[in-house]
Amino acid sequence: MKISVRFAQGSEELVTIDGIKRKLSPEILVIADKIRPLAIAGIMGGKESEVSEATRNILLESAYFNPLVIRKASRLSGLASDSSYRFERSVNMGGILESSNLACSLILKSAGGKPGPLFKAGSDVKPPAKSIIFNIPRANKLLGKDLSAVKIKANLSALGFKTTSLKKDALKITPPAFRQDVSTPADVLEEVCRVYGYENIPLSLPAIKPSQLREENILLVQEKAAQTLSSLGFNEVITYSLLSREAVQKIRCDGQNTASLENPLSQEQEVLRPSLTYGLLNVLARNLELGNTKCAFFEIGNCFSRDSECRFLGIVMNKRGSTTLTTGGLLELKGVLELLLQKIGIQDYKFIHSTDPLFTVGYSSALVAGGSTTLTTGKEEFGFLGQVKKEILTELRIDESEVIIAGLNLDKLRNMACFSRAYQPLPKYPSVSRDISLIVDETISYQALIDTIKSGNGLESLENIKFKDVYRSEALGKTKKSITISLEFRSPEETLTDSQVNSRVESIVQTVSRELGAGVR
Repeated sequence: MKISVRFAQGSEELVTIDGIKRKLSPEILVIADKIRPLAIAGIMGGKESEVSEATRNILLESAYFNPLVIRKASRLSGLASDSSYRFERSVNMGGILESSNLACSLILKSAGGKPGPLFKAGSDVKPPAKSIIFNIPRANKLLGKDLSAVKIKANLSALGFKTTSLKKDALKITPPAFRQDVSTPADVLEEVCRVYGYENIPLSLPAIKPSQLREENILLVQEKAAQTLSSLGFNEVITYSLLSREAVQKIRCDGQNTASLENPLSQEQEVLRPSLTYGLLNVLARNLELGNTKCAFFEIGNCFSRDSECRFLGIVMNKRGSTTLTTGGLLELKGVLELLLQKIGIQDYKFIHSTDPLFTVGYSSALVAGGSTTLTTGKEEFGFLGQVKKEILTELRIDESEVIIAGLNLDKLRNMACFSRAYQPLPKYPSVSRDISLIVDETISYQALIDTIKSGNGLESLENIKFKDVYRSEALGKTKKSITISLEFRSPEETLTDSQVNSRVESIVQTVSRELGAGVR
């Protein structure tokens, strides 16, 4: 009888012991006789060679297989077993013959019989000799004990380690072949401690000065974001990092730039998530299904692309999840983002109109002239905000008229965040406010209006600009809207008079009229 170990050839098939006929691809390693495969190497035997009550002649297999070959064959054949689990994680190459002899002696002792000849197949590879240089003074420094070389040798010899003295303070350690977990001096030191007894090693605290400890800026940003959102009634969730390709398509992400797994466990776990959007929308859908109509969630987690990984904050809410029933939706989540950025010390930012296949395209009150925005500081984008398209909500079985999603790149925010606070005295003189309603084209965003005001004249003593209202009517026309803003003026040197404030307001009106074609309502 000739036994060989080879890769499957041509269109060979094998009925495994679970009764399933399997096609064998050329990447699958098999145990075969002269005629056909008898087993899938390291995974499962064939039905024809299965042991039964009538079996009288038994072939014992003791082997070492390349873990990568077994893992690949297991994935290709869709077959996992206790055997593949062990071989994928590597077995003791040096114990092959010893294990075979032990199994044979146990069978002979318990069931009788006669041993047959020994067959060898495959390459005759000897296990690589593995030696570790162990520095005794360094080990004693880590332990806080003064163990002698003799003591260390005795402890390791008790575990089957071979030790050789190189010089006064160093040992050459060779672990037993079955101890594949021991590969570094730290592993050897752990074995020494285990035999010596951890209870015999003194306890001591490292000498660390508290002034040297500094918390990572991104952790402070995460903590402040979680505290702020929780105080506003949002609930934190945690979703899976792995998605299916279908899920990535549903949220309209660029599939070409997604990070894919070479050996996914299932179709539901093929790619690393490019954003937190799908997970948050899934949580929203599940809560609505269970009758929770007021939903407001956030998640802090990592997002991935082919060449990068970043920390993100994602927020989702439906309009019924609003804490102020009079507004809600897009404007409320915009206010949440503004408060959050204020809490982490970011002031110089803008909401810029953008287009995204995930979001609707339409007019969104005074926010922007479209259904989505990008948050920027200077030329760098660090976030987004928008209303999810109805067709996407339908695909995800979300029966809601309005669902708002926002996201912030925390890796970018940590470089902009400022948690130091500067205090100043209360102002000596009162402020004066003026409300003006400006009629502008529908395409003019609130942000564009503010930028124009800040770039013109009349800014002397202008302390603050606040949005108050947006108004549309047939009288204004379909292409026009009225935005009401509040201008707050204050002088550090005197109380402003009506004439002073009115002249400044008039300058601002002239600027927006000239630059944007705006008129006063």
